[in-house]
Amino acid sequence: MRINTLARSLIVLLFLLDDFGVQSASASAPEPRQESEQQEAWEAVPASTYSEMSVELSTPTHQVIEFNANESVETPAAEIEEIPHLVLKRNGVLTPGYERTLEITANNVPVYAPGSYVKLVVNTQHIDSDHEGQRGKKIQVWHEERFVPYTISTQQGVRIHFSTTFNNYTNLGEQTTPTPTDYFQYQISIVDMNENLRQSYTKNYAFLMESQWRVPLPELLEAMPGSAPDHLLIYYYDMVPYQADLRDPISQIPRQSIERYIQVELIPAMAQAIKTQSNEWGFAWYPEWHNFRADEDPKTLSVALGEYGVWFHGEAPSLGHAMISIRVDGTAREYVNLKDGIMSTFHHELFHNIQRSISLHFNGNGNIAGRDEAWKMFTEGTAVLASSVGQPDVQFGMANSLRSYMRRANAYIGADGVFNGGLNKSYEKIPYNTTLYWRFLYEKCGGMENTATGMSVIRTVLGILYNGEVVNIHNSANFTEALPKIMDHALGQSASCPFHNYEQSLSEFAHSIYMLRLANGRCPNLTKSGCGFYDPNSLYTIPSVETVSVATRPATYANGNIPVSYGIDFIEIKLDSTVSGKMLKVEFDRSSGSNAEFAVEVVVLNSPEYSQNAHNQPVLIGETILSSDENGNFIFSIDSVNPDKFDCIGLIITRIDPNDKLDTLGNYTIQILTR
Repeated sequence: MRINTLARSLIVLLFLLDDFGVQSASASAPEPRQESEQQEAWEAVPASTYSEMSVELSTPTHQVIEFNANESVETPAAEIEEIPHLVLKRNGVLTPGYERTLEITANNVPVYAPGSYVKLVVNTQHIDSDHEGQRGKKIQVWHEERFVPYTISTQQGVRIHFSTTFNNYTNLGEQTTPTPTDYFQYQISIVDMNENLRQSYTKNYAFLMESQWRVPLPELLEAMPGSAPDHLLIYYYDMVPYQADLRDPISQIPRQSIERYIQVELIPAMAQAIKTQSNEWGFAWYPEWHNFRADEDPKTLSVALGEYGVWFHGEAPSLGHAMISIRVDGTAREYVNLKDGIMSTFHHELFHNIQRSISLHFNGNGNIAGRDEAWKMFTEGTAVLASSVGQPDVQFGMANSLRSYMRRANAYIGADGVFNGGLNKSYEKIPYNTTLYWRFLYEKCGGMENTATGMSVIRTVLGILYNGEVVNIHNSANFTEALPKIMDHALGQSASCPFHNYEQSLSEFAHSIYMLRLANGRCPNLTKSGCGFYDPNSLYTIPSVETVSVATRPATYANGNIPVSYGIDFIEIKLDSTVSGKMLKVEFDRSSGSNAEFAVEVVVLNSPEYSQNAHNQPVLIGETILSSDENGNFIFSIDSVNPDKFDCIGLIITRIDPNDKLDTLGNYTIQILTR
C-alpha cells in the first residue's frame, strides 16, 4: 500500500513540476522535464558535509548590492551584507535575461522517510497596497516544489537548485499581474509525506530587483569639456507606495502607473532642474566632480527613489541625501502632489552636488560641511534656498501647510507672541533655518529682477568658503569668527549688493525681518522695492517683539540680552498720551566690561488704532538719526512727542560681534526718559 501511495505521489509531482518549475515569474510555461532531468534537480551530498541547511543566492552576472540589515544609517561595516542585485527593466524595456535571472541553491536539505517535499516561495518584502481587498498581502512571484525520495544517498541531506528568469508579468493562480520590483523574501519549507512541516528556512531582504531609467542630459555649463554630468540615472522599485501623504491613500500613484510617472513627470522635471541650476544660475561644473556612487560612471548623476530606513543604493534618507536618495513614501504631505515634494528635495540635494563640485575643485575631500559639520549654515542654508529659487510658485504658493523653504524660514523668525524662534539661537544649531539670510541676500542682490544676478553672490560665497582663502574648513571648526570674514570678502566682490560687508548686511537683514511686522512690509511681487521680503501670499510669520509701555514718570527701564553672535532682538516702546508734547530720550547701554557689540536701528511707527490700515499692522513713518558715544552705547531723542502722528518707537537690535564664546550673556539696558 505504501509503495502504491509513493508511486502516485511521484506521478503527481511530475505534473506539479511542470506547473511550478519556473512558472510564476515566466511569461511562457517551461518545457516538461524527463525523469532523468528531475533527478538532476537535487544532488546527494557526502555525510561529512551534512550539518544544517544553508541557502545561497546568486545571479549569472554576480551583481550584488550592499544592504544594511539593521535598517539604520549608523551601522558597523560588519553588519552590512551584499545581496544579489537584479534589474527587471531599463527605460521601460526588459533587460537581457541574465540581468533578471536568480538562482537559489539549498544545501544540506534534510530528507525524511519515505520522502520529503521541498517548497520554495518568494514574495515581495512589501505589502501590495494597490488593490482593494488585498491590503496587507505580499505579492508572490515564485513558487516551486520538489519531491526528494528517502534513499541511502539522500538520508544524509541533498543539494537542490532553483532557477528562474523574471519577466513582465507574474502568474498568481488565475490572475496575472505586472511583475513587482522590490526587495524580496524567500521561504524554503521541508514537508514530510504526511504534510507535516519539519523545517523552514526564511530570509527577509534576500535580494533586490529594481528598474532603472537612464537618459542623456542637455548640455550644461562646465569649466572645461567633459566636466558636467552627461546622464541622469534613476533607480526605483514600485512596491513602496508612491504618495504625497501617507495618511491620504488618494494621493497614491497606482503601481502600474509608476513607470510612466517617472518617465513623463519626474525625468523632464529633474533634467530641467539640472539645467536651471547650472545654465540659468551660472554654476559651472568642474572636472573634479564625480558621481557619489563609486560603482557607477563618474559623470552620471544618479537618483534613488525609495523609503526611509531601507538601504537602497546608499544611505537611507529622512527626506533626502546628496547621494542623491529621495523618499517617495508619504513625507511630502505639505505639497499638493508628490512631484512638487520630490522636486523640492531634488533641488536641495542637487545643489549639494554643485557645492561638492566647487569643493572638489579646490582640493576638497567631498565633505562639504567641513570639520565637525561646523559649516552647515553655508551648505544646508543655501540648499534650502535652492528649492525656493527653483520652485518659486510652489514654495511661495498658498497651501494648507508651509512648504520646505517657508517652514524653515518661519522657524527662524519665530511667531508673534512666542519667543521660540531662531533669532537668538546659534547659527550652528539651526543651519537649515538660516536659509532666510541667504534668501535675503538673493533678493537684495538682484534676484528679484534676475535669478542669475541674485545667485551670483551665493556662487561667490561658496567659492570663498571652499578655496581656503579665508579659512580651511577641513581643519577648522571656528565658524563664528570666520563667518564675517568670508562674507566681507564675498560682499566686497558683489557689485549688485547694496551693502559691502557682513555687518551692514546683518543690520539690513534684521530690518527686513522687522518689516514683516508692518503694513506694506512684504513684497507682493518681484518688482516692488522698499519692502522686507518677497511674500505674495503673506506666508511669513509676524516676528515677535518685547513691548515697553511709557507714561509720565522719571524713567522707564528695560533689560535684555542677546546670548549668541549675530542674534536679533525687536523692542517696541509704546507711548502713552500723557507724554504728548514732552521730550523723549532713549539710551541703549551694553553691560560694563561686556565683549558683546550691538548695532541699533530706531524706527518711528503709527500703531493700528491710529493708522487704520487694512492689515491692522503698524505703519513705518520715518527713522530717527542714531548717535553713539565713545563706549559704543546709543543715545537718541525726540524734542516733542506727538501721539497723533506716531505712538510707537521700534528698536532693531543686532549683536554684531563674534565673541559669544567669551560673552555668553550679551546683556544690555534701555533707559527711557521723559520731561
